Amino acid sequence: MSSSVHDIEKKVDQLYEQVELFAKGALTYKMLSEKQADLINASEQHKPEDLFGSDQEQRPLVVAFFGGTGVGKSTLLNRFAGQTIARTGVERPTSREVTIFVHRSVEIKQLPEDFPLDKVNIRQHQVEEKKEILWIDMPDIDSVETANLEIVRDWLPYIDVLLYVVSPERYRDDRGWQFLLDQGYNHAWLFVINQWLLGNHGDDESVLRDFESLLQKAGFDQPLIYRTDCKSDRMDDDFDQLQQNLLGLANDHTINELERRGIWLRLQTLRNVLEQQIQWLGEREWLDQLEESYEKIWTQAMIDIRQHLELPILKTAVRYKRPTFSLIERFRPGFDKSHDQKETVSEKLTVWDSRAQVIVEGVLDKMILEADSLGLSVNPFRERLDKIRPGIEEKMNVSLQTGLQQGLATPGSRLQRILHKFLEIMTTLLPVAALAWVAYRVITVFYVGQSSDYLGANFAIHSFLLVLVAWLIPYLLYKKSRPSLEKAAKKGLEQGLSAGLAEIDVEIRSVISQIRQLQNGLLATAEDLLAASNSIKPVQQEVTGTTLSRMLQKELHSTSSTPKL
Repeated sequence: MSSSVHDIEKKVDQLYEQVELFAKGALTYKMLSEKQADLINASEQHKPEDLFGSDQEQRPLVVAFFGGTGVGKSTLLNRFAGQTIARTGVERPTSREVTIFVHRSVEIKQLPEDFPLDKVNIRQHQVEEKKEILWIDMPDIDSVETANLEIVRDWLPYIDVLLYVVSPERYRDDRGWQFLLDQGYNHAWLFVINQWLLGNHGDDESVLRDFESLLQKAGFDQPLIYRTDCKSDRMDDDFDQLQQNLLGLANDHTINELERRGIWLRLQTLRNVLEQQIQWLGEREWLDQLEESYEKIWTQAMIDIRQHLELPILKTAVRYKRPTFSLIERFRPGFDKSHDQKETVSEKLTVWDSRAQVIVEGVLDKMILEADSLGLSVNPFRERLDKIRPGIEEKMNVSLQTGLQQGLATPGSRLQRILHKFLEIMTTLLPVAALAWVAYRVITVFYVGQSSDYLGANFAIHSFLLVLVAWLIPYLLYKKSRPSLEKAAKKGLEQGLSAGLAEIDVEIRSVISQIRQLQNGLLATAEDLLAASNSIKPVQQEVTGTTLSRMLQKELHSTSSTPKL
């Protein structure tokens, strides 16, 4: 691998680490689901060179045999090796063993930690002309043992060339075909129709043409297909050509091209992951639309709540209504003066009820549904809005109680309270002034020595009437000007209701603001990472007109678009 390509690979590795950290942060804030955040980890990170130590100057080409049960993979490997190194026969369908055939000078230092080493059979050879190839015989991928498919899945990233083996009878019914196509875009492919001469297929070119047509639909313009028969005495098949092509591919140029292609595919995968995660985070204007929808939802909810609580508020306020003032009733025995002066809240309020609670919680539910319909991730909204739910009832009751107490503490308007206080003072001051005037007249007459008739019955009656009028008029005005506690309670409850709803409104808007900040921050990070990945110059070079170009798929294939065998 050239130094420039090696530098690019380092940048790609660093980007993968940064994208992984970004995804973890988004998952922590519930802006991405576990599956969405794990998308970068789900992409394959391993590569063939990981099997070998970094001190090895040039690694061999890793070639693996894949295919269904009974197609002769192990027999084909034994023929390549010139000796029996892989088990064949009835043992194969249930065997989970992976056989590696490698030159003794090649040291495998980096076998994956989670691979069971007791299931890896490493066989060494001393043939120099086959030194540049590491052969792997994989379990049957259509075996009844589901673990075989997992072994194949684990080993795929470490393979350069997939040698896909079929038989004339079963080239269309191999269940592993779809799996390998979906997983094998970053590999080179060779195709072998084994057991060709065992039946009557020697002169039947229709199987070959049909198989070639299927491969072309799968993205191979000119697939390399070889016909072999490893159990026949006839040696006029394509085996020698297949072997020569493999040995010809085992060079630095081919390995470098495959590694270059692998880096390009990893970079493309990283870009695709970031583009998907940016899409999942949602557009910035979606939150503006959500806030507009919330305005309408909340406005209607407040109207519904006020209409619903209008009667409970009136019923609560009427408990503080003072009895109609009657001077006669006041002087009757048994008159309860404490009722006339009741201005505090002693019993628990019952204004906020389950219906009002349902209306507010309905707003939260509608917010979650609205976020989902806009394409935003609902998890952060649900987590934060659910924290508001338990405190709604207590918050509203406290706000209503506080509003009622404040209303009763300051009933009426400021001018009305000043006038009422003034009249209260007058009920004392005017009678005292009248009494003072009477006393003054008595003293004046006494010292002047006027006729005592002046102090007779008429004077006493007039003086009494004067004092009575001086007290009665301001007292009646004082009583009539007293602010209504019923109205004060109603006003206080309405203000408490408004204050409580306003507090809930602030909390909901705070959730939207928090999500907006998170979204903006994460989108900015993701867009920076995507820009950094786009700034990396292409490392993929078009491979045309070579044997290797015929071994590569031309485009990625999904499960739905890949042709069935």
